[in-house]
Amino acid sequence: ECGGIPQRWNSSPREVCKRCTLTRLHSQTSVAGRASGAVYALIGAHVADLIVNWAEMPYRYVRAVVLGVLVGMDFSISIYNRYFNSKTDNVSYAGHFAGFIMGATLGTAILKNLRVEDYEVILKYIGIGIAVVGFIFALFWNIFYDYHESSCPDVSN
Repeated sequence: ECGGIPQRWNSSPREVCKRCTLTRLHSQTSVAGRASGAVYALIGAHVADLIVNWAEMPYRYVRAVVLGVLVGMDFSISIYNRYFNSKTDNVSYAGHFAGFIMGATLGTAILKNLRVEDYEVILKYIGIGIAVVGFIFALFWNIFYDYHESSCPDVSN
């Protein structure tokens, strides 16, 4: 058993899907599997939308400042809680970062581009490339990383 979960369940489709996501790249004392990585993917998609549709977007400077302040505040609080706060938490900051990167990179390809410029096509392929490389890295990390039973978080409560 690993954290109250029978070993035979580790190869279930649910576990395979869970291990194939970038939210599994976290400290072994963290508990991943919540929706926060997806929320950060949405924030990253907003950043990608702002970049790709900059010229066509009304109130672009206001949007950029508001988004920058929100991301900056959240990033600052995360750094403070991780390195300077004496209380321990179970937040997967790597999962947040990976969600943001996936949202920002795939957002350049998936989101609607109102007027396509030459550099945006290049940006789209770079985004897809970064997302694919990140996914492959996470996939191989989870296949070959040796998760010890003692390092599994206790999920029995």
